[in-house]
Formats: sequence, C-alpha cells, structure tokens
Amino acid sequence: MKLRETQSEEDKKTYIIDGLIWILYLFPIIATFWLIKRFGVNVPIWVDQFALVDLFEAVANINVLSFFRELWELNNNHRMIFPKLIFAVTAFLSNWNIFYELYWSFGLALASFLVLYKISEITQKNTSIFLFHTINIITCFLVFSWVQYRNWLWGFQLALYLINFCVIIAVFILTNSENFQSSTKLKLAGIFCGIASFSSAQGLMSWLALIPSILTVDGSEKQKKKHITLWIFSFLICCLIYSIQYQATPITESYDTLTYDSIWGKLYVYIHFFLNVVAAPLTGSSAVAWIFGLIIVSLFTFLVFRFGIEQVSIFRPFRVTFIPESSPWISIGFFSILCGFLITIGRADFGVEYGLTTSRYTTHAILLVISVIHLLNIHLFHCQNHLQQLKFNDRVLAYCFGLGLITSLIWVRATQSLDLAKTLVYQPTKVAEECLYLIDYMDVKESNFFDRSSESCLIVMTPQAVGLSDEAKRLQKINLRDFAEDISFVEEPDQVYGFISSPWTYKNSLTVPTAGIVEIDGWAVFPNQLQQPQLVFLSLNDRQSFFANAFINLPSPDVIEFLESEHYRNSRWEVSCSADNLSPGENEIKAWVFDPIERQFMKLSGQMKVTVEPNQNIS
Repeated sequence: MKLRETQSEEDKKTYIIDGLIWILYLFPIIATFWLIKRFGVNVPIWVDQFALVDLFEAVANINVLSFFRELWELNNNHRMIFPKLIFAVTAFLSNWNIFYELYWSFGLALASFLVLYKISEITQKNTSIFLFHTINIITCFLVFSWVQYRNWLWGFQLALYLINFCVIIAVFILTNSENFQSSTKLKLAGIFCGIASFSSAQGLMSWLALIPSILTVDGSEKQKKKHITLWIFSFLICCLIYSIQYQATPITESYDTLTYDSIWGKLYVYIHFFLNVVAAPLTGSSAVAWIFGLIIVSLFTFLVFRFGIEQVSIFRPFRVTFIPESSPWISIGFFSILCGFLITIGRADFGVEYGLTTSRYTTHAILLVISVIHLLNIHLFHCQNHLQQLKFNDRVLAYCFGLGLITSLIWVRATQSLDLAKTLVYQPTKVAEECLYLIDYMDVKESNFFDRSSESCLIVMTPQAVGLSDEAKRLQKINLRDFAEDISFVEEPDQVYGFISSPWTYKNSLTVPTAGIVEIDGWAVFPNQLQQPQLVFLSLNDRQSFFANAFINLPSPDVIEFLESEHYRNSRWEVSCSADNLSPGENEIKAWVFDPIERQFMKLSGQMKVTVEPNQNIS
C-alpha cells in the first residue's frame, strides 16, 4: 500500500513538473500572439508595401507577363519572389488584411522553434533533462522575443521569418541522419536555400552558412569533396541568377550618413556597428552593447575551433569537418554572423547607434545567441569525462548563471520593447489607418501639406504622399481595400467635440502673406466615449474636404478641469501650415473630428478667418 501511495505521489509530482514546463514553453508564444493582436494594425505602410499594388493589379487582371515581372522586380535592393507570392495569395484571400501577414510571421517563427527543438533533441542527448528544457525554454523566449517588435507588427517583414525558417529546416535535414540519404539531404537543403536566397539578399548567405553542416554529411572524403563542390557551384549559380538585371539603389540617398576622417575611423564605426547588431537582442545600452557583442562573437569563434576535428585551413578546406552534434548550431550561428556582416556593409554609415536601435535586424541576430547557448552546453558535456566531478559541477553552475543572466536581459529588453512598440509602431500606424480610410476626403493633390509637412498623417505611411490617393483607388478597384464614402459633415453637433482655441485677434481674424505660416491649435474629444480621437482635420470655407490635419496628443490640464475627467488628459492639438495651402483673399477655417461609430465628421466649435494677401508685411 505504501509503495502504491509513493508511486502515486511521484506520478502527481511528475505531472505538475510537466505542466509547469509546458506553461514556460507556451508563455512567450502566447505573449507574442497577444502583442500582435493588441498592437497590430490593418494598414499597409511605407513604400515597400505600397510597391506591392502593381503585383496585386497584375494578379487581378490575370496579366501573367506583368505578374512575373513584378515578382522579379527588386524591392529595396532585394529579390523577394517567395514573400511576394505569399503576399499575393494572402491579400486576395483576406481583402489584404495585414493581420494575416502578421500571422504568417508568427507561424513561421513557431515552426522555426519547433524545428530548433528537434535539432536540440538530436544534438543534446547527453544533456540532463533539466538543462535540456532550460536551454530550449530560453531558445523559445529568444525566438519570440519582443525585441523584434517592428518585425512582429509589420507584415512586410515576414520575409525575415521565412529566411530563418528555411535555414533552420535545411540544417535539420542535414542533421537528421535517419530519414534521408546523403543525396536527398543535399537536394532538399538546396531547395530551402534557394527559397531563402530569393526571399531577400541575406538569404544568399544561407549557402555559405550551411557548409559546416554539409561537411558532416555521411560519405567518403571523395564524396565530401563532391558535396562541397556542388554546393558552392549551386551558390554561385544562385548569385548569378540573382544578379541578372540587378541595379542597386543606394539607400544612403534617403538618409544622412557619416563622413570619415580616415580608414581607421571607418573601420572603428563598422566594427562597433557590427557588435551592436550582435548584442541588440540582449541589451539596448550603447555603453555596454559592444562588450556584449564582443563576448558573443568571441565565444562563437572559440566554439567553432573547439569542435573542428581538423584545424581550419584555407589550404585544406575539404579536410575540415566538425563534430556532428555541433555542426547544426555552427551553421545557424554562422548564418547570423554573415547577415550581421551584410547589414553592416549596407547600414553602418548611418552611425553605430542605428545597429542597436533598429529592431528589424534582431530577427537574424537572435540566432547567434541561440547558437552559442547550445554550443556551450555541448562543449560542457563533451568535457565531462575529462573533468573531476567538482570541477564539472562548478562549470555547470557558471553556465546556469549565464543562462539566468540571459533570461534577465531578455525580460528587460521585452519590457523596453513593449513601450517602443506602442509609441513607435502602434500609435503612428493607428493614425495612418484612419488617415488612409479617409483619404478621399483629403486634398492630397492640391494641398502640399500632406506631402511635405512632417505633421501630415500620410507621412506615417510613406515618405512621398503624392500619388497615394491614386494607389488607394487602384486598391479599391481590385477590391483589396474599402475607403470612406458618403460621410456626412455635422456643422452643429448635439455635444461639444472641442474648440479651435487660437489664434485669436480682436476681430477673430488673421492676415498673412502668401509665403506666411498659419499656426492653429485647439482641443478635441469624443464625449462619453472610451476611444478618443487621434486626428483633427481642417477644411476651408464650405468645402467638404481637408487641406491639413493635426495630431491630438498634447497635454490638456485645462480640458481635464473643464470636463472633470482624467480621460481627456491628452486632448490638445496644434499644427503649422503654409499659407499657400489657402485660397487668396479671405478664408474661413473649420476643424473636424471623425466619429467612427456615427460615421460622421463632427465640427469643433468656433472657426477662424485668415486673409491671404500677396507680399503683405505683418508687424
């Protein structure tokens, strides 16, 4: 009886432990899905996504020649054939709902983690069950880290997750010695590297990164030479195809770049930038990032040489091979480093901080941290037979301390990234969503405010708003977007939605020259609503269209006092616009907010009169 009770207690304890492990695995996965659902916005942004309209139009018109031409077309110096295929299929199945692209990224990340877990099962057979799950839970936290917030919330970035998945699955195929013959492994891995190559430029690095794994594929020395030769030949063919009609557009034309006093100054910036990219998944501090980056790269370099059976030499490349357990992680880490080099070459001229603060680069950089964690564990247990038990236990404790430190850094970066996701991604794109929906009510062609002003709500979506209304019409024509129409303008709403507060003169009017600047401010609210307005739109005279907008985001203690609610603490707005957006002579400016519940433009109380006089000097 006692034996049976003891066994029952042990089973219950095991059940609880297994449940806890499942929760730890599921936590980062569910948290990231929540991040996407909470802060994702169904709106295309930036030039990259609006460039897809030509592709969608070709599909809608069943223009095969144009379709293949658009697939082949460069996008910001990248060939993105396979992501574009995903974009096209997803767009027509969902009326171009951007959330489905975000789900693609999430699904690819989930698949990548599951494959990483399988690779870990193959390569970590000597590891204790505690360390095995600890390492893989940390891997899960890294794969779903919020430090990638911009990639999680921008559907266009699914290309990065697709490339990572292709590299990881190719490594798994080469590692799995039971289910595939050597020739089949190489063919399947080559297919996935081909997909990665034509998903973005960094995908080309997958061919070089997988060489350590190719070296461990079963076969004689002659066969291994043949494998490597064919692999490198395939890489060169891929590069040759990639280069056909390739005309790179210097990205530096759109950004301010550094100037260097010497080659050593440039080398310093490039090295510092690269180390920042490597360290970005773990720290956002510029003071210590380069140290973290140097430690990670140094550890990886040590582990590569540690697991090399033959000393690495360019004179005997076919004699170099690696311990099979280490080769998949070396390939994954090597891919991350090559991507870091590629990013450094293309972006280091923007300054060292750019490599640390740009969330987009972390999706590939995370793989190097994962690689080092797994390689260190393999190294630890490979040394076990050569170490005294006490010394081995000390190393295990040191390793566990390192894992704890990494976990803490991941957590800190997650909380920092959540704030950045709100302010740098969610809030601007939420504004862009409303702005794009109402685009037919904006004088995009007549008013230069929307194209030139930094206060334009359209600038959030694309640096060049000229032609954006035409793009919207094209999307509507092929049934991929619906835009506002037949919206009524309520001149005298039943409730107060806000005021135009200034400028005021004793005549309640203002006179400015044609080249002058008009500054307008006020406050706006949705009375008795939880969701508050984000934008104020300005119209002229009796026109039912807008020449400018303003963001409602300024502190408003006076409004809080007036309406007796903290709910209106950021209800003020202000905007500056050029007088050349107004008509010559007298203009009456009105301010409006769009109520999405009532589907009406509600006028704010008051209006201002502005007289535009050519060559008028204002004292």
